[in-house]
Amino acid sequence: MNILKSFLRKKIDEGRVADWFVHTLLEASTEGFPEVVDFINTEPEFAQSPNLSEENIQWFLQVVFAGNLQQLHHYFPLEQLNRMREISIRKFVYHNHDINITEDSILHYEEYIIDLKEGISEKDIANAMAKAIFYRCELNDFQTDHFQKLNAPNPIFLKEFSDILIHFLWNWNDLLGKYKVAYRLNH
Repeated sequence: MNILKSFLRKKIDEGRVADWFVHTLLEASTEGFPEVVDFINTEPEFAQSPNLSEENIQWFLQVVFAGNLQQLHHYFPLEQLNRMREISIRKFVYHNHDINITEDSILHYEEYIIDLKEGISEKDIANAMAKAIFYRCELNDFQTDHFQKLNAPNPIFLKEFSDILIHFLWNWNDLLGKYKVAYRLNH
C-alpha cells in the first residue's frame, strides 16, 4: 500500500516547492516575530528586559531561514538538495528588500547554526537557533550574574525559547507525504 501511495503522490517541481518554503517561512517569521520579541523582553529568567524592538526583524528572518536550510539534507538526495538550497536561497534573497540580506549573509548564519548545533534533530536545530539569537542579541548582558559569568544561556530560558522556535521549522514530512518533488530544468 505504501509503495502504491508513493506512486500516486502528485508531482510538484522544485521551484514551486522553494516558493512555498520561502513564502511560508517569511510569513510565519514576520507574523511570529512580535511574539518572539515579547517572550524575550518579558522573560523572567533575565535580570532586566533586553527591550528588543519589533523593527529589527532581518536577523531573525536569516536565523530562521538558516535553521531551516539545515533540515533539507534529511529529505532530499544530494543532487536535489543542492538545487533546493540554491533555488531557496535565491528566492529568499529576492523576496527580502533589505540590502543586508545576501546569499553570503545567509551562508554565514547557516555556518553559525552548524557551529552551535549539537545534533541533527529538529530540537537540536531549534536549540541552535535559540543560541544564535541569544548571542546575536547579546542577551547574556541581561542575565543574572551567575549565567553572565558562564557566558551561556540560562538552561530554562534556552529550553523555553527552543520550544517556541521549533514552530518556525518547515514541516517537510507533511509536504512530502502529499507531493513528490520533481526536478525542473528551468528555474
